[in-house]
Amino acid sequence: MVEGILDYSRLSPHILAIRSLGSGRALADALTNLETPISEHVATITHDPMPMVLADQVQMTQLFQNLIGNGIKYCSSRAPTIHVSASLDHDQVTFRIPDNGIGIHPTDVDRIFEMFTRVQVSDTIAGSGIGLASCKRIIERLGGFDPSRVESMVGVGATVVVTLRKAPDEPLSPSVGASVRAAGLPEDL
Repeated sequence: MVEGILDYSRLSPHILAIRSLGSGRALADALTNLETPISEHVATITHDPMPMVLADQVQMTQLFQNLIGNGIKYCSSRAPTIHVSASLDHDQVTFRIPDNGIGIHPTDVDRIFEMFTRVQVSDTIAGSGIGLASCKRIIERLGGFDPSRVESMVGVGATVVVTLRKAPDEPLSPSVGASVRAAGLPEDL
């Protein structure tokens, strides 16, 4: 918990280097950081082509790491499967990160982005209740929109939706391409 509080407190004084950033690079860094839990849980992580966004590299990586890490941590008896998609619309990029985990009860969805709030699903899943609060803070600092959209069905999984600002040089029409499978490390980001 102390480590989580320190990470959260570092978000405010961190001087943001907001610039045009390839979100694929941030995703690759997050997946590298998550290599151990991905391997331990035999998780399959896929993604669409990742667009350019206006973001800070460190905080964008942390955002992906926290969201994907939760999808792995709160898995059901099945191996975790997580897919990161991105769609472009005017000046925004919307990332959708669905998993096939245990899901979140509808009464808990509005609370999960609050500091120290944990949805008690099992005493065996460790956590501090800081990770999603950090995600909300990162999204707000990056000028994102609606930082706490979650679609979920208990026993089926959850989808976190994050909308950030599109880099000005990113074309409006989204890239179309095959998903990339990551078994620990992504290919061709």
